Amino acid sequence: MNDTKSEKSNANWLFMLLAVAGIACTVWFMMYQADKGLKGTQIVPPRPLSDLVLVDVANEALPAALLKNKWSYVLFADSQCDENCEQQLQVTQKVVATVDSGTQRLLVMGYEPEIELVERISSAHPDLIIAVLIRPIWAIFTVQFKSAVDEIGGNPFFLVNPRGMVIIGYDELVAAEDVADDLHLSIQQF
Repeated sequence: MNDTKSEKSNANWLFMLLAVAGIACTVWFMMYQADKGLKGTQIVPPRPLSDLVLVDVANEALPAALLKNKWSYVLFADSQCDENCEQQLQVTQKVVATVDSGTQRLLVMGYEPEIELVERISSAHPDLIIAVLIRPIWAIFTVQFKSAVDEIGGNPFFLVNPRGMVIIGYDELVAAEDVADDLHLSIQQF
């Protein structure tokens, strides 16, 4: 009789072990599939952005929590906006126009950009927030993105979630539809 109880107990433990293993495999597979669906490079772990003082082209301070409570695309340019910068602006403009998510775009420029350039960009992209980083802050801001830039290569732009965490980076060869798909997926998983 004791052997029968022992066999049933062993069978129950084996069943529970297999069930837990099955659940773990299912969860892993779902996470793998979600990661596999991204067109950009997932930043693992997500990188927090500290609250930095950004100024606009008129040297007025932008809100400290600019990248909080909204999905944001962060693009970088030095004092010029080259062909790659223009392409990124157009890609993110298409995404923001097609995805109703309250997403904002931030172009971070360094070292006193030409006023004519800023006016041209502002007129072509009225929803775009343009920030200028002064030298000491530029170094801090750039360092925060350095490891992510190294992972992606080139001159990437980034998706920042409403918690202010950099979660996805894109190289210059990404299509607007792919960026929009990633935004939809990120919103669903948030």
